[in-house]
Parts: sequence; structure tokens; C-alpha cells
Amino acid sequence: MNKKTVGVEKEANIGGVNVFNGKITEEGGDDLSGTKHFLRRAADDATKNNSTGDNAFWGKECGNYFCDKSLDNIFIVMTHNSLALPGKVLSPNQNNGLKKQFEDGIRGFNLDLYMKDGGIWTYHGLTNTMGYNPESEVNDLINAMNEKQHQEEFVVVQLQDAMDHVGRDILVGWFGSLLVKDFDIKKTLDHYINQGQRVLIVTSKEENINTTKGIHDTNEVITENNYKWRECYLEGPLTGYRRGPETGQSAKLMNSFCSKFGIGDEKSSEEVNGKDKILYNAQNFLKLPFAQNKINIILVDYYETGDVFGAQETIREGRLNETICWGDGATCAAGTTCDACCNSHSLWPSKYVTACGKEPCWSDGTACDVGTTCEHCCNEAGNALETKCGGETSSGGTKFGAGFRCKLLGLFFFFLLL
Repeated sequence: MNKKTVGVEKEANIGGVNVFNGKITEEGGDDLSGTKHFLRRAADDATKNNSTGDNAFWGKECGNYFCDKSLDNIFIVMTHNSLALPGKVLSPNQNNGLKKQFEDGIRGFNLDLYMKDGGIWTYHGLTNTMGYNPESEVNDLINAMNEKQHQEEFVVVQLQDAMDHVGRDILVGWFGSLLVKDFDIKKTLDHYINQGQRVLIVTSKEENINTTKGIHDTNEVITENNYKWRECYLEGPLTGYRRGPETGQSAKLMNSFCSKFGIGDEKSSEEVNGKDKILYNAQNFLKLPFAQNKINIILVDYYETGDVFGAQETIREGRLNETICWGDGATCAAGTTCDACCNSHSLWPSKYVTACGKEPCWSDGTACDVGTTCEHCCNEAGNALETKCGGETSSGGTKFGAGFRCKLLGLFFFFLLL
């Protein structure tokens, strides 16, 4: 990876004071009053912060993944409804807070932000009564970003924005100097990392767009597909255009979260977050006219399910053009997506739908239904009601099979009619 110098130039002259690698050298005396005194303190603080994890990069080389790339040449995973957490909102989409998400590798956050009692509020569900002020979540994220090992990381924040100007300015205050100002997608990201600007915020609410404050227009920066994906097991993400530039430079985002009923669905997320499925869906996304053969962001629910970071690694390594097939167990639709299976497809009783490959037989102790799924047991179902594979035997060693079950039910009804 090419490295680029990050920070001020190694040697510069600011206000008549020579700055070399964050240190002050003077010509002609020790008068540190006024501007010189301020600059000396600034340089000393920056040098100190460079080793303590604060937001400064004096004379440092940027070797991070983001440094030599523009926004439309990166690939990141973004969490959908990143603040929708269990116990805090009515309908959660994630299990972990922003800090944990960031530490796990998430570099994009989708925040639902509203106003309540003059402050910022987040919620997700039918009512806003179950929600919270997300300031502590944001502060935890900022603290994690300012740790020494993360000082070259870059994140994208997309707002679902119902704030007024007061809320916008509160949000700007939370992120402070980390905000990217006057973003230019043509520039590589080290241009902003150089200045300590490592959080790019975009919104679709026109009244809140103010690039000098660090709030940009998502319709100019990000291009994306439609997001109301409901057929999680049989179809891929929606292919229709939603918003953003249809030509020219922009980050291409694939909405890759799915829910049958429009609420967070961890089981469906585990299915659609599978590595093979993400890569297959990404290949199809590339073919969409507005994608222009690029994908830069995927938006997901419950990122820790499936293997989103395995897919990220493959895409970052430039291997998305390789042939992708779905492993056994991936759900599919016969005649369409089942064509992507590595092996043939069949009905999987445990999933109640068609999936790639043949389902392995069920181990002892697995619950089953007589005459249907019990036939899928590795060993005969043998407890009194035949509801578990490899069930118990009678004292004489005889399996409690269907005949015993019928006799038992007959006796039950006999005594019931007495």
C-alpha cells in the first residue's frame, strides 16, 4: 500500500514561527508573547496528543486502508438503524452500541434522529415514547475513534433526519472537529484525515445541509437502491433506483437489510448476511445502471450474524469478479436464485423452504413431527409421542413407535368418554 504523509509539512513557517515536526524553533530571541506563545502551545499539544491518542497527526505517515482512496473507491459495512438497540427502542435492528460496532469493524452508521423537548431523540417503532437521547452513544464512538490505534480511521454517517436547526447544531457540537467540512469526493480521504476530519455526515433534509458546518447532501454523495426488501429467503435486494447521482462520482450503497414485516429480523439477517449471498447480490448490484459497476457500502441489520466482514475482505481484495456460488443451506427459489447453488437444491425441513444442497439428517434429540419431519432423523424417533429423533426406549428396550402412540391415544380417549 502506498503511504502518504499526513499532518503539517515537515517544515513550515506560521506567523513568523518555524515549525518542524510539531516543534517550535525560533530565530532571534525568546519572545514567546502573543501569537508565538499560542503557536508554541499548539505545537506542544499536538506533539503530545500524537502519542496519547487525541485527534492530531503532526508529521505522521498514513498507512491506513482509507488514506490513498477517494470515497468512491473504498468499501465499508454500514449498520442500518445503528442506534436501534434492544431495551432502548421498540423495534431494534442491532444488538451492539456504536462503540462496539466501530471496534468490530463497522465504518458506516445510519442514524434516526428526531427532536424531543428541544434536544435530539432517537427511536424506532410505532411510537416515540420508547427511545432515548443518543449523546452518550455518540460520545462513546468518538472516544473509540480517538484512541491511538484508530486515529486514521474514517467513518460515514447517514442521517434519517427529522431534526430542526437546533438539533443539527447539537449534532455538529457532539462531533466537533472530527467533522469533514466542504467535502469533495474527488479528493483522497487522507486530505481530510490530515486535518483530523474523519466523520463524513450526510442528510437528505435540505434545510439542515450546511457543508461548512459539516453536514452534506446525501443526494450528492451517495447513490443507492430501494430498501424495502421483504422476500428475504427467495429473492435478492431490490434493484430499483432510490436516490443519489445516477452518473458521475458518488459512493454506491447497496441496501442489504431485509425484513418480512418491516421490523428488525435477526433470523432473516443471518440468512442475507451470509458471505456468499452478499457477494452474489453485490455482483448483481454492479450491473444496475446507476451503480456504474461499483459498490462502496452495504447497509445491514444485525451485522454480527452471517459473515459481513468476510464479504468485505473479498471485495477489498478485488475478488468480486470471481465466480460466486452459494453453499449448502443457503435458501433459494427454484428456477431463479437456486441456480447460484454450488450443489443442487432441495427442500430443507428445518427451514420449511428450498435451500442449496441436501440437508443432513437430524441428530438425536431434535424435535420432529410424526409422519413428516421425523423421517429426517438419523436415528428413528422413539419416545412415547415420537417428537424427538432417537428418543427413549421402553424398559424392555423396545422403541416407543407409532403403534404404541396409537394405543396410548386410544386409551386416553377411552377414559375421556367414560
